[in-house]
Amino acid sequence: MSGPTYDEEDVAPPSSFHNPPSPPPTDEKVARDRPSTWQKIANLRSGSAAQILRKVGRREWSVVQEWLQRDDKIHGRISEQLRLLSSESGPAADFAKDVRDVGSATIRARDPDYGSHDPDSSFQHLRSPLPTVIIEIDVQQVFRNDDGKPNRDKTLGLRLHLEDFADEETCRSFKNLDRDISVSCDEMYQYLEEAEAIVRNAESTRQEPNSRLKKRRRTQTPEEQLDDRDEDAYAKAEETHADLKTTLAAVIPEKREQVKQHHDALVVGFGFAGLYALYLLKQLGLDVKGVESGADVGGTWFWNRYPGARSDVESYVYRYSWDKELLQEAKWSHNYLHQPELLAYFQQVAKKHELYPLIQFNTDLVEAAWDEDKKRWRVKVSTGEVFVVRYLVTALGVVHAKYEPDLPGLDTFKGRVTHSAAWTPDIEWENKRIAVLGSGASGVQLVSSLAEKAQTLTHFVRHAQYVLPAAYRPVSAEERKLINERYDKIWNQVFTSGTGFGFAEPGRTTFSVSPEDRETVFQDLWEAGSGFRFLFGGFSDLLLNEAANKEAIKFIHRKIKEIVKDEQKAAVLTSSDWFARRPLTDDLYYERLNQDNVFAVDLQKTPISSIVPEGIKTADGKVHPVDLIVLATGFDAFDGGYSRIKFTGRGGKSLKEHWADGPRVSAGVATSEFPNLLFVNGPGAPFSNGAPAAEETARFVADLIARAEETKAKKGADAAAVVEATPDAEEAWRQELVKVSESNLFSKTPSWFFGENIPGKTRAPRAYFGGLAGFRAFIADIKSKGYSGYRFE
Repeated sequence: MSGPTYDEEDVAPPSSFHNPPSPPPTDEKVARDRPSTWQKIANLRSGSAAQILRKVGRREWSVVQEWLQRDDKIHGRISEQLRLLSSESGPAADFAKDVRDVGSATIRARDPDYGSHDPDSSFQHLRSPLPTVIIEIDVQQVFRNDDGKPNRDKTLGLRLHLEDFADEETCRSFKNLDRDISVSCDEMYQYLEEAEAIVRNAESTRQEPNSRLKKRRRTQTPEEQLDDRDEDAYAKAEETHADLKTTLAAVIPEKREQVKQHHDALVVGFGFAGLYALYLLKQLGLDVKGVESGADVGGTWFWNRYPGARSDVESYVYRYSWDKELLQEAKWSHNYLHQPELLAYFQQVAKKHELYPLIQFNTDLVEAAWDEDKKRWRVKVSTGEVFVVRYLVTALGVVHAKYEPDLPGLDTFKGRVTHSAAWTPDIEWENKRIAVLGSGASGVQLVSSLAEKAQTLTHFVRHAQYVLPAAYRPVSAEERKLINERYDKIWNQVFTSGTGFGFAEPGRTTFSVSPEDRETVFQDLWEAGSGFRFLFGGFSDLLLNEAANKEAIKFIHRKIKEIVKDEQKAAVLTSSDWFARRPLTDDLYYERLNQDNVFAVDLQKTPISSIVPEGIKTADGKVHPVDLIVLATGFDAFDGGYSRIKFTGRGGKSLKEHWADGPRVSAGVATSEFPNLLFVNGPGAPFSNGAPAAEETARFVADLIARAEETKAKKGADAAAVVEATPDAEEAWRQELVKVSESNLFSKTPSWFFGENIPGKTRAPRAYFGGLAGFRAFIADIKSKGYSGYRFE
């Protein structure tokens, strides 16, 4: 790219860009990902960003040059000081450990004419509902004197009190927070110089900004009066600067060479599976590092923050079994936990076992390639860094890759659209007209939570589901004490059961009792709560015997008819499918449909034809007016997260190619031609309570790595450590998945367990339906045969 070859008039930026007024009072601040020039450069060079080449005019260059001057070092310096402080002891250290750099923050003003503003970074304490320190690197050159030399005025530095990093209520729970975080004026000058050096290095590629513009960056310079034409021209140039950053990436050298980090193992993702895997590998004595795309641990419970987000597994078994102390200390409040309490639990585990220092947050895995000669994985991440590791352990999550359907006209909609897993606190929904698309767990919970305060709520249902009560209630200290005393027996029952949900799984069949007794059992299960308990805790054959399944369906249909008074709504919610999907649990869903402001649309009869500016148009020509569309449309489950990342194995083969006909994974943890790539609770993992399933797969992964390390030790210090599944082993597990799924009604019901919710995706079983106990038996057999099906070298 060369300098501009056409003439443009010099347009000075409006004063508001260089002498910004204090923003008016704001309603909310929302954390989101921080853009980074260096990330854009890395993406471009790795081939994941398209190169845009076009001429750049003087006005446009001015905008881009300012953007480049907004260096990342200021908030990096703040983060460094917080990390140093957190390594100490005392209240200040405890406080600092929970402060996170959560990226850019959109500030929305009360006055709609003011619009929104995007500072460069923000910091948020984990207990605070919003970021409380927002950093914006202003490009005014107040760090220089008139001669261009550093301004030594110490008052121009940045000084923050520790209390600034949290809200007042949070700060009151800590004592002695009398510590400061500061960045000196000298450091700021140095950072500014380094940023401007980037522009100087590209001297031959740019048009020199005029001297008036340079001078005008000084705050002491009087403002210049601009006419509307100039103001509009500069604003338009700023709107296009995102494309220009990509353009410049081709010609501006990187600030530094790509950082290469060498570790024994890299763990990716930190929900139940990844957090335990990190703990186990740390216990093995490996040099282990973690990267996480979110700003904290928690996995699905970090991302899913929509109103009403709650677990459908009972609290006392939806946690780790291996930390006995934490089991006794935990004071879970209800029989099912909402998202904030679940997130707090993961944070407690990470802090207690000192896992936070090992994890790099706000970092996405971009691509990974196996180096056959060096027996290493070369892993590129979104920050531009490269990790060179012996073992790559992925815990990307079963439900992480969001599915957003292609809805014609969505870009014309005047309201707001969000996926349920992308819900942010700034979404205004009370007294709004809301559309919820999808009737899985998220959709059902959203209807229950939003309906009461919505102006109207319309639920668009493609596949009606069977929703069982939760019997949601508080748990007393006495009840927790009784459970704590029985935990050894409880966990023994969990790990030897089929599903691991904490209740006994009876051997009786549906037709082994009289119709009257069968009705009593169903009623007792309905009142006890839990979709899993209803499906697995009453009779042993509801998924094996079609006639038995029909008996359960008839009972639930009667309940829907009793509860939902409107016949049209009841008809929409009455499923004609087998009762053979992941059962749903919610107390208020059917009751909410009795509200006059709640409506139900059957998408089988009247599918969505398009999105129009005022709402959703269905095939019958009706327009449903809405202000907010919530896509509770689920996820590209199990392998969806893997298909979106470039994995390259031996001989240049991609994982996407290897799994073209469905995931090929031995025991759900390894695949051939991809040595030392291991999966925790990934494709082929057991369908069961997610917490113990994650533990089982993480333990097996750790066992495989330990075996590889033992093999290496026997061969000598220079030997490589490699573990790889054989093609025969992955084929045997694929056949096992098919055989078990075809033996029950799951295989006769379209669902995300088989990838059928994603258009064009190959239908194949992506979970093991043989139960937790069956999976453990399979693993035990592999170990008893000397880890048959796995190659070590």
